[in-house]
Amino acid sequence: RATYGKTLNRPEFREVAPFGFYDFEYNWVVSGNPGLRTAKINNYDVRWEWYPSKSEMITFGAFYKDFEDAIEMQFRPGGGSGGIKNFRFENAETAKSYGIEVDVRKSLSGLTSSKLINNLNLLFNLALIKSEVQLNNEPSRQLMGQSPYVINAGVYYNDETNGIQLSLLYNIVGRRLFAVGGFTDGGERAYEDIYELPRNVLDFSISKTFKERFQIKLSIADI
Repeated sequence: RATYGKTLNRPEFREVAPFGFYDFEYNWVVSGNPGLRTAKINNYDVRWEWYPSKSEMITFGAFYKDFEDAIEMQFRPGGGSGGIKNFRFENAETAKSYGIEVDVRKSLSGLTSSKLINNLNLLFNLALIKSEVQLNNEPSRQLMGQSPYVINAGVYYNDETNGIQLSLLYNIVGRRLFAVGGFTDGGERAYEDIYELPRNVLDFSISKTFKERFQIKLSIADI
């Protein structure tokens, strides 16, 4: 399967608003940019898919995205008093991202005589991404918000006879750029880039259905 699509990323109100607002969580001021342009993305995708059964899937894919006027939040020199920093939304000149992805969904039904094992399904997803962005005359760097890798894994249990479902899901994303630093007019680094570091996220849920009309569900997020 090969696909192409062109998409738009329109600015939000706060990204084009002609004023700044104070972010109490991060202790900085974020200003909108009335001159911000709508980002355009060309999406290319090649994918090979195989469905061994109605509940199983194996997919290998490669993708490439070409960005025009990608929207990012960048540090602005000349911060306020008390160490408060200023950030503003800007358009990047050019940006691109490309990578590969593997997606597997496997049923354990029929592997053993155990009813417990037969009701299990396994899921695994891995994406490896390389991104590059150019803003004005600064050195190239990774695209804001784009992780170099994403891993998802899950175990699902479905007992249709007794109406019981359980799931255990795992997720981790790679180190990604949270806010772009800035340079002085002389080309010196005025403020370092801010990154969000990886962390392991584990979610659990269990549900019970009664007489096909009522369901009780318990979920524990970010264990």
